[in-house]
Amino acid sequence: MIDTSTLLYSEFKIKQLQHSFVVNQLLSEYLGKRETGEKHPIYDFLFEYYFFSPSQLEKFSPGIAVSIINDCENYEDFTLPNKNFYSFSDEKNAWIMQTQSLSQKRKDSLTWVITLLEHTQQNEPQFACLGLHEWAMLYKNETNVRHSLALRVSARELQHLVESKPLKCTHFDAFRFFTKEANPLNKTRLTKDSRVKSEQSACVHANMDIYKWSHKFYPWISSELILESFYLAIEARTIDMQASPYDVSLIGLNPIRIETKEGAEEYVRYQKQLCIKGNSIRLKLIHELEQLKNCS
Repeated sequence: MIDTSTLLYSEFKIKQLQHSFVVNQLLSEYLGKRETGEKHPIYDFLFEYYFFSPSQLEKFSPGIAVSIINDCENYEDFTLPNKNFYSFSDEKNAWIMQTQSLSQKRKDSLTWVITLLEHTQQNEPQFACLGLHEWAMLYKNETNVRHSLALRVSARELQHLVESKPLKCTHFDAFRFFTKEANPLNKTRLTKDSRVKSEQSACVHANMDIYKWSHKFYPWISSELILESFYLAIEARTIDMQASPYDVSLIGLNPIRIETKEGAEEYVRYQKQLCIKGNSIRLKLIHELEQLKNCS
């Protein structure tokens, strides 16, 4: 059994319009520039790497635990953007979200994601990585530029920093993009199978990934939570790029100069703030995913 609630269709329409308005306001400038071919290393990353488009983010779903009551005078007026995921209950006069389209593979994935998120919460947070993964992706191969920005440091400075500070990356999806020279310098040899053991809540990318795991199960996961995790992902990716060797002043940001004592301390402060926010949102996502699992 899951905790359920109801929403009048008229209330649903209001929430739908509000959600669409917020997303449009958030992304209008970015989308306008994208049409002219202008790149943005924060928003481009979130939409291209995570494979969830702005138009998908704009769609609204109340989530698996919310039934939508038909309060329309005319049945024909009742339309839902995800109607194929609902079945109508004459007894309750409401549309109830179903899980028939969840394949066994998706159910297995759901179980794995819940396990990953729970372990990320439980594993000891580590605040000593300094965001060096972006530096390790260029170590001894500065032509391996992954963004449209110029570098703010020389190849020599980049190499010196990577060699002078221990690499302590715990996130496999960042580690797998290290150059072959940087790969053996990492404290831990990360693999896809070791993710549950290595993921931890202080990791900037692990907090970004909350957005990935939430939209992966849209429309069963509520759009409110997906949008909340998207805001967190923007913040995390911004810090990620500020601490990188790229010249973020070109997109109006100040660099976090992790190569200095003051910059390293600044990064850890941001990281701790992000960790607190991420833990709160991750718990909400675990709860919604558990509700989905109990229904499937």
